[in-house]
Parts: sequence; structure tokens; C-alpha cells
Amino acid sequence: MRKKKKNDDTQDFSDDINEYYDTDKLINIDGDPIDPEDIKKAEIRLRKKENEENESEPENKNPKKKKTVFFVSLCALVLVVLLIVSYVFFAPDFKSVNGNVRSLFLSLSTDSYPVSVDSDSVRAFKPFKNAFVLLNDSTVSQYSSSGSSSDIVSFDYSSPQIVCAGRNLLVYDRGENKFRIIRGSRSDPEIELPSKIITCDISKTGYYSFSTVGSESASVLSVYSDSGEKVFEFNSADNYISCISLSKNSRRVAAASIGAKNASLISKINVFDFKYNQAYVSLDIGDVIVSVKYVGADKILIVGKNGIHLLNDKELTTVYTFEGDSLEYYDFYDNGLCIVTQSGADSDENNVIRFDKNGEIKTKTKLNGKVRGFSATDHYCAVLFSDSVECVGYSGDITGKIDNIKYASDVTANGDCVYVLSVNSIDRFSAYSDYSVQKTEHTTGSGSLEG
Repeated sequence: MRKKKKNDDTQDFSDDINEYYDTDKLINIDGDPIDPEDIKKAEIRLRKKENEENESEPENKNPKKKKTVFFVSLCALVLVVLLIVSYVFFAPDFKSVNGNVRSLFLSLSTDSYPVSVDSDSVRAFKPFKNAFVLLNDSTVSQYSSSGSSSDIVSFDYSSPQIVCAGRNLLVYDRGENKFRIIRGSRSDPEIELPSKIITCDISKTGYYSFSTVGSESASVLSVYSDSGEKVFEFNSADNYISCISLSKNSRRVAAASIGAKNASLISKINVFDFKYNQAYVSLDIGDVIVSVKYVGADKILIVGKNGIHLLNDKELTTVYTFEGDSLEYYDFYDNGLCIVTQSGADSDENNVIRFDKNGEIKTKTKLNGKVRGFSATDHYCAVLFSDSVECVGYSGDITGKIDNIKYASDVTANGDCVYVLSVNSIDRFSAYSDYSVQKTEHTTGSGSLEG
């Protein structure tokens, strides 16, 4: 039997020809002779039929393709127009574009702001998860960015305090011996210690630490893992451990202690690695330490009464002294520190200063007014005055302002939102827009956008 010749130009149409002519004669290639003219005629008719079918198919498919291309093109055009409008009318930089877009969504979204609270019972107002957490006399309440709330733990403490990190929160009774830990949506059983608590800290990994009044020493530093296993303990013989900071990898802890010498207060900082019994670093500081915070793997920023210090591994450096200024507020963010200093006792001139994790001053912005609250994020600081809030951006410029606030007592910044605690309510605003709060109630909780 002969093999059929396969060639793109001379295809074998025997099967199709047979179907077209409805006869067995033409496919008998190895049998009787076939008239070549019949085959040519059949091939011409089949090609003609095939071309007609191919030409009719695109006509059926083209409308769908055209609709898809039109829809994609329209979406792209709308997106480009929105970006151009935001840039031209609102945004000097990309962060402002993002802020204005978010501001638009905030003003259009349906939420519960302003939310009603008993402001007289609020003890702490801090950023937590995607919004904030409120510490009252007997409860810790978590709020979402839409204004919904839930009581995550209740207690009976005489002096409740909280510390937060990531999704972890620790509430303790300062001067007493009880505390509770909340991990995400789970609340651990209350823990009762044998001695009174001085201060506590918790890390994003779930490790927690506390200093307590010692029975045979001034104070005791204890560190526990996220599973509740004790990993470290240190007895401070003469000084009280007043500030604690766990490292980001939860392998070290920095402890600042305070004591008396020659009728004056002195401070000391110790850094412990959990693998060793002795301090990794132990240094006296010629300043009264107010707070300490890990801002890098081996870098610790220290807020003192007289200045800001950096402990880089084992090297201690004073990076800023207050001199004629006085420290009014401070707040750590993930990779640095922001402070507010007042130029004089009777002055309304203030400096908002941002330090990076290396202790270098990135920006210094002058503001006027009596500061009543302060909160910092990686991208901006929210400064509360008697009737307004000004947001100072990462580059030192004013990114947004909220005017006509009445009886505000505190402010918290989280993400692109600023939350303002006033008499019996908390309201939400964008940090990248200007607002004028109306005297009448507003349902969106995002004020009245100027312009």
C-alpha cells in the first residue's frame, strides 16, 4: 500500500471528498483508478466551503472580543483620569495621592463614627491592629476602622495599664500583682504574681516581660516565652527597673533602672541575652531615663530627661540634648522616635522632631500652640492642640489639619487615620486632608472636607 503524501500545499482530502460526494469510489486509492479531474473539482468545492465557514466564524466571535477590549480600555482610561485629577488638584507626592484617595473612601463609606464613649473613664487610648484600643476603669475595648467595638477583657484593677505589640496586648495592675494577656482574639487566664508589678512589656512574637518588687533585692526582671515558659530572670540589687523593651527577635531584653546616689537620681541600662546569666551591656547614664525601645536588631533609643540617647550594640551616644527646650511628648514608631519639645515654660512654640533608628534627626518642624496630645506612625505625627490637630509628614511638611475640634483630650494615629478623643465621643479623620468639624452631628465621622 502506498503511503499518503503529507504536504501542507497538497493536503489529502480523500475522507472529506468521500463525505462531500457520498460515494466510496473516490477513496479507493489502492483500487481502481480515480479520475484526477474529479478530485480537483472536489478539492475546489471543499476549499470554497471551508473558506466560507472560516469567514463566517469571526463574525460570530468579534462582538465578544470587541466588548472585552472596550471594557478594559474604559477601565484603564478612568484610572488614568483619576490619578491625573488627584495629582493636579490634591497631591504634591504619591503619599498625598494615596491620602486623598483614602480620604474620598472615608467620606463615602458607611461607618459608626463618631462613636460614643465615657471619656471620663478612659485611662489609655492607643493604636492597635487596624484602629485603636481603649482602656477604661474595668474593661479593655477594641475598635475597628469602621467604628465597631468589642470588649476583649474585663478586670478589677486599682491602677490598670496596657502595653501593645502587633496583635498582642497585656493589661496589668501597676503596684499590684495581677495581669492578663490577649493574643489576637484569645484571652489568656489571669496571672497572679507573688510580688507587686513595676512595669511590663510584650513583643510581637508573644514574649512578655515584667519587673516586680524583689523580696531580697530592689527589683526582679522576668521574661517568659509565648508558651508561658520562663526564659530569663535577673535580680537588681539596688535599683528599681522602671523601663523594659524586648528585642524584635525576642532574644534580648533592655532594662533601664533608676536609683539614688549622693542625694540625686541616677539611671543605668542593662541589656541581657537570654543565653547568658550576665548582662551583655551594663552602662551608667548621666541622665534620668524615661523610656527605652528597641528600634533595630542591636539598636536601642533611650528617652532621657535631658536628651535622647542611642545604644548601638555596646556603644552609647547622646544624639540630642534639650538645652533650652523641655520634653513635652514622645512616641516610638517601628523604626524610630518622634518627640515634641517646648521652647520655653511660657512659650507656645514647639518643635516636632523625628529620629530614625540610627538616632539621626530626619526632620524638625516648628508649630505654635499648647500641645495636648501626640501620636506617631512611620509616616506622620498627629499633634493635638486645644481646638485642632496638625499632621506632620515624614518629610516635615504639614499633610493635613483638622480645625474646630471642641474639648479634645487625646489623639491616636494608625495607618492613614487620625482618631480624636473628645467629650464622650471619638471621631475619625484622614491624616492627608484638611477638615473643618461641623457643630452639628455628622454621620460619616470624617468631618467636613474643605474645598
